[in-house]
Amino acid sequence: MRKIILSVTAAAMLGSIGTVPLAASNEIEYNDPAGYTFRYTENGDEITIEKCIAGDSDDLVIPKEIDGKKVTALGAYIFDEGFKSLTIEADIEVIPEYCVFDAKGLETVVLNEGLKILEGSNFYACPDLESITLPESLEKLGDGALYDNRSLASITIPDNVKEIGMSVLMDCPSLTTINWDMTADECDDGFAENTPWLREYSKEHDWLALNDGEYLVQYIGSTGDVVIPEFTKMNPGACADNDAIRSVTIDRELPESTFVRCPNLTKAVVTSPVLSGSTFYDCEALTDVTLSDEITTIEPRTFAGCSSLKTIDLPDELEVIGDRAFSSSGLTEIDIPETVTKIGERAFSYCKGLTSVKLPSNLRELGEQAFYNCTGLKSVNIPSGVANSLKSTFSMCTSLSDIDCETVTESIYLATNNTPWRENYAKNQTGDFFIIGSTLLAYNGSDRDPVIPDGVKIIEDDAFLDADIDSVTIPSSVETINSSAFYGSALKELTIPSTVKEIGMYAFAECDELEKLDIKGGTKIGKFAFSECTSLKDENISISDSAQVNKQAFSPMDSAADLPAASEEKPESTKAPAATAKPQTTEKPQTTAKPEPTESPGPKTLTVTNENGEISINIEDDKVVFPDAKPFIDENGRTQIPIRAAAELLGCDVEWNGLTQTVTITDGDEVVTLVIGRTQMQKGQQITEMDTAPVIVNDRTYIPVRLAGEAPGLEVNWNE
Repeated sequence: MRKIILSVTAAAMLGSIGTVPLAASNEIEYNDPAGYTFRYTENGDEITIEKCIAGDSDDLVIPKEIDGKKVTALGAYIFDEGFKSLTIEADIEVIPEYCVFDAKGLETVVLNEGLKILEGSNFYACPDLESITLPESLEKLGDGALYDNRSLASITIPDNVKEIGMSVLMDCPSLTTINWDMTADECDDGFAENTPWLREYSKEHDWLALNDGEYLVQYIGSTGDVVIPEFTKMNPGACADNDAIRSVTIDRELPESTFVRCPNLTKAVVTSPVLSGSTFYDCEALTDVTLSDEITTIEPRTFAGCSSLKTIDLPDELEVIGDRAFSSSGLTEIDIPETVTKIGERAFSYCKGLTSVKLPSNLRELGEQAFYNCTGLKSVNIPSGVANSLKSTFSMCTSLSDIDCETVTESIYLATNNTPWRENYAKNQTGDFFIIGSTLLAYNGSDRDPVIPDGVKIIEDDAFLDADIDSVTIPSSVETINSSAFYGSALKELTIPSTVKEIGMYAFAECDELEKLDIKGGTKIGKFAFSECTSLKDENISISDSAQVNKQAFSPMDSAADLPAASEEKPESTKAPAATAKPQTTEKPQTTAKPEPTESPGPKTLTVTNENGEISINIEDDKVVFPDAKPFIDENGRTQIPIRAAAELLGCDVEWNGLTQTVTITDGDEVVTLVIGRTQMQKGQQITEMDTAPVIVNDRTYIPVRLAGEAPGLEVNWNE
């Protein structure tokens, strides 16, 4: 018997006419002889089963055909409870994600020959499943495909299976037997974590290794001293998060992230000429490192987060120190060889124990924020090769008072924000104008009508901040007037020459005595550039037709979020790397509410999991890693998350205003504003009341996790 499923309204209108397809639904219902009900959709002569509803029998069979049409596909979440056995006879090549999920009472499964792919989270958390027969044709077991089956004691993995995903058999506490030839091209290191089978296997093996030992999947030994055997292939992170490892010897090139977060690793001897990136990332106990003299590059994040690493002897022929190579490490001293020509972005950022650094004279590239927030750093030399290319390099080095350089360049001055050295240097300048190179940094004079010297190209941030002046003469050499350059000054009249290409945000904001404005050329005028200029009337404004005027250039600043950023650097919410896309080996597959299948993909899901008080965050399958600034539950019972790490993974921009304690998250045209300690969230023009507020803890900015996800339009779920 087959009939069309009608909506309630349509059924009332059509009475007993049950064979008319409706636009509202194209599902067809079929009752098999055993009393089972199948709901399906048709595509020509092929059928996709969308739902199976229990009947009188305990044994469910997915047939090859229904009414002469072949069953070729299954949907997601198609099974209700009420089956003890499931046999698939239909010619299906792929079983999609979540097809059979949390099926209580299901004891036996036989899958069809011809099946090639069992996608992730199938037969996931089926507490009564005792037996599953996988066909010889099977090629792939997806992530979490058989995860958390409490009654499963044995399984045979067909020889044809070449891809085994994450957590496939993880947390199967009765699984003592895996019949398997141990050959695969891909096998995740956590696929059988927390099973009796793996515990027994590890008693005689230090490595879970496939293909006669050529493919190293995971270190499972307990000796504590690791020597990497010869291999053809090795998983990234094969030794990650292993608390048994105490020392390692590396005599060959390894994949990235091999020993990340090994909490008890204290000693590493590297005789290989290549040491891959993130190898020892966040190994907090590492204190003793010996590196090969042949190493020429310290790759990105290699020693980041090694908080106990106080000193390290770098190879004599070293040429490159990569991005974040030692970020947030415990270094108290570092001798950088003269051969080094490049130091990457944030290479030594947050090394708060460093007190002095001698940079090599051959240095040609010193990355942005290379020594950012090294609060113990007191002295440094700056080689001439990088003196004109620094970007926030020593910003927030709050003890830095001694800089050795041939000439103080504009680049050096701007790269030392929030340092005693810069403050003292500025105080010691004489003359009305503080100029370095072609940049005017500050006006120190008393003339109410100053004339900026010819040759100045840039008027820097805050150069005339709150200046007591009536007018200013800007020479034709000036090309840029930066943000807040004249903020709050007493200007009464202003002429901008045609040579000025850009006027930054807030450049003349709150010049409330400004009465006359003449902009000559095709200047690009930034947001709020003339905001709160309350004396400025339309009839006294002349702007060239070629000027590019931001629509809010003259708009009032209505909220704290509109105020210009304070000169302080943005506080960091977490040390780098902010997030990684590789899930930890023990991460459980998601147990979120079952989504209904849709024609188009919905929003991504941000999932918060609390396991024994340990908070973890996933965006889809990507786990966010918080090396030192961890999520926590606040006094209101709400999860707070370090904002910058989440925002970077989401691809959003985050701005911090130290003056107003404001966080601004920008995702395309969407702007969300939060203020520390306040429970209001502003999204566009809409203000929403929250039940908790953003906070700053240990100089790190946290916001409620639901906002971290929902602000960019994610769906947020919670797993307890």
